[in-house]
Amino acid sequence: MLVLLHSIYLLLLVLSATATVATPVRHVYPSVLDNNNQVTTKMLLQNISEWILTTDLPTNNLTKTSDKLKTSIFINGNLARTLLAASKIFHNSAYLSTGLAWCDTLVTLQTDQLTSQGHDGGWWDTGYSELYIADTGTAVTCLALCYDLATNNARKQQYMTAMLKFSEFVVNGTQSTPVCTFSPGCHYDSLGNNTETTNTWVLKDGSLGDGYYMHHLNLPSYTISTATTGGCFFAEMYALTGREDFKTMASQATAWLLEHVQANGTIPYYIYPPTTIPHEYQCTSYSAVREKIKMGKGEVGGGGGEEGYCSCFISCLVFLICNVATTTKCAFSICFF
Repeated sequence: MLVLLHSIYLLLLVLSATATVATPVRHVYPSVLDNNNQVTTKMLLQNISEWILTTDLPTNNLTKTSDKLKTSIFINGNLARTLLAASKIFHNSAYLSTGLAWCDTLVTLQTDQLTSQGHDGGWWDTGYSELYIADTGTAVTCLALCYDLATNNARKQQYMTAMLKFSEFVVNGTQSTPVCTFSPGCHYDSLGNNTETTNTWVLKDGSLGDGYYMHHLNLPSYTISTATTGGCFFAEMYALTGREDFKTMASQATAWLLEHVQANGTIPYYIYPPTTIPHEYQCTSYSAVREKIKMGKGEVGGGGGEEGYCSCFISCLVFLICNVATTTKCAFSICFF
């Protein structure tokens, strides 16, 4: 339980560190940690950050790690976000430069794609021969943070261009099936013979589909893509651009998540085809933290207002704390929470 609490402290510290000022103005809340816990948590964060520096993160191909998956933009995006948050807490230029360097690489990995309306869109392979809007949402949310922290205007413009292209791809779909070149013989839509396209992945109820899943176009509501791209990324885009369409989509995505919070604090794992494997911890942690980010930054409204956000976040957090034992799944969820 002590390790769990330290993990929660680390989350709160990172949330405070990543709250930046843009238009609309983001709210910064005071620290909830006492002095002793701040010292302990900062030591943990610094140790993690120092380790990240040894992994060749800017290449997006990790070294010095036993994990088999080394090119995941989802995992590596979280590592970069950790460094960027730590750079603000410790005023460490190496953390900042390494995090930004990963974002530089991410931009180069984007694939251009014309949308259903003929606009310039773009997407990423997730780093394991898949095109998931959910996993990509984590990476592009890091890109938004890089935009906030970068000082070079040309660099910032590259970040913004890439984010806008991905937004176009999600909102306006694609007029042709994306081609997988990440690994030999890979296909995103092999079961549909590379013929399945869409006008949008955004549903009328605010939820999002997930790109191409199990080698088919995936349009039904998916909890994780709704949280990462629909909730968090579109909220970031509203904060960075002031565009009302981003605000509306972020509000609707978050409202969809809030509507599905269960009495015990869980958020169901909606995906199609459905799975029998439990995902309550991952699903709740990914979604709940994004609700908190949006509430804390004051980026979007709706869904019951700040009181509604806070109530749902607390119920989700209580579920995570009270149900974590010593299983691998629990440890995984808290690590990424």
